Amino acid sequence: MTIRRTTQHLLAATVAASAFSLAACGGADPEPETGAIDPVSQEDDGTPPVPDEPTTPLTTIPDDAEGSDEPDVEAGVVTRIPDGIPLGQDLWDGRGDGGEYHPTPYHPAADEERWPIAPCGVEVWPRPDTVEELWAWATGPEYADRRAIVTLPSVDSAVAALADIRAALEACPEDGTLVWTPHAIDTGYDSVVFSLSYDSLGLHTYLVTRVANAILLTDRYGEGHISYAEEGARAQVGLTRTLASYLCVFSEAGC
Repeated sequence: MTIRRTTQHLLAATVAASAFSLAACGGADPEPETGAIDPVSQEDDGTPPVPDEPTTPLTTIPDDAEGSDEPDVEAGVVTRIPDGIPLGQDLWDGRGDGGEYHPTPYHPAADEERWPIAPCGVEVWPRPDTVEELWAWATGPEYADRRAIVTLPSVDSAVAALADIRAALEACPEDGTLVWTPHAIDTGYDSVVFSLSYDSLGLHTYLVTRVANAILLTDRYGEGHISYAEEGARAQVGLTRTLASYLCVFSEAGC
């Protein structure tokens, strides 16, 4: 695939106001733990204000080629995402605090905005060769929890997707006040685990997990600090393993 460079770095995105539309691959309702992300707004204690979720231009998944609605799928490759995947499991309902709550998995429209992952402006998500997507997500004060499953037209395409993410992270440990940090965490699957943190407070933890030609993405954002990044990522491993087990249908050998 061709990695596209965004016209604006994610930095501009992450210091603006909160909104969501990704999730284009856990546990209980977010509760404050040691170093965990607390979705509930805290009283003013003199700490710098937490950057809300970004509102930079979001990305839509383009057609694979002019005049084509979707990429060519390799013969024998399954791209339909099966029903019954509990993608919205344990999402926190923040509607009472002005958030949004979409626990029922749905297939987003092609023109629905996606949040990019773009270390140093190199956009590695969403994937332009995506065939099908399933989303579930929720937002709240200083909080977002997004899950997406996508299928790609071949196993090679999915392998390349994770390779692109790894390469972009290696090339961009820092981007101004943004810090991209890979974590050596074993999910039991082919996964890239990493975080994006800011100079004050604000932390994304990402787990991108591949099973054959399917990819699961989980992205949680909240009032975290870089010192909590690995702990926050480990907290998502259980959810990732649960959801990834439903993707074994894409592998001839199963899981």
